[in-house]
Amino acid sequence: ESMEDRGDDPALFLMLANPEEYPTGVKRAKSNHTYIQCQLLSTTALTDFDSWLDKDSDGLWTYEEARALEDYYLQKYGADAPISTIHRKIRRTLNNYATEILSIGDEARSPNSTHQAKYVLQSLRTSNGSIPRTVFLTQVEPFYKMCLLVDPSLCGNAVFRQALNRSSFQAPLRRLGFQGPPIAYVANDYEMMGHDDNMVHACEIGVRTVCPAFLSTVYMYAQMNFKDRCGPPQYSIEQF
Repeated sequence: ESMEDRGDDPALFLMLANPEEYPTGVKRAKSNHTYIQCQLLSTTALTDFDSWLDKDSDGLWTYEEARALEDYYLQKYGADAPISTIHRKIRRTLNNYATEILSIGDEARSPNSTHQAKYVLQSLRTSNGSIPRTVFLTQVEPFYKMCLLVDPSLCGNAVFRQALNRSSFQAPLRRLGFQGPPIAYVANDYEMMGHDDNMVHACEIGVRTVCPAFLSTVYMYAQMNFKDRCGPPQYSIEQF
């Protein structure tokens, strides 16, 4: 069964004739000897900064490196993944979130979120269109596991299995001297006012709001088509 027959978009889920063509350990759906890689392709832009994104190890993920990753996907898998668009969206989104946090009154924001927002703005302004490693690790990568879920109804399952927890969510920030959750969560949490004690709530905000903001319309389209393409999602702890 061809991709054209199914109407699948190669920028979303890879269609494989042989499941060994892609790394193991993630969910696949099989239909008539065609395998669908149900880990959204674009989420690779949210992880493994040092070996996957920052190819020259200068501490910056440049737009040119994002374009090179696009070319790699196209050549190896025939997949048109919009990594350069994601790069631009991450920069713009973080800039907007930081600006928004700093625009509200002092009494409505915590010193921790203020410190993070100022650091993000300064780092982005001096990075010449790139995304610095420290900004990526503290403000983007904490959402990686959430974005893998695609479906926010799976957040409770992931938290119950300890695939997501408050300690691991904040760990990258603590390593660099920050306290509290990333600014992308703070800027979108109108219910808990930026507190991440309820990780199911934090995950749902990530999947519904932050992941689409970082990963563009491709992610939203994948959310709408995930169950139809990959079947009812069933996750285990090993996939995280």
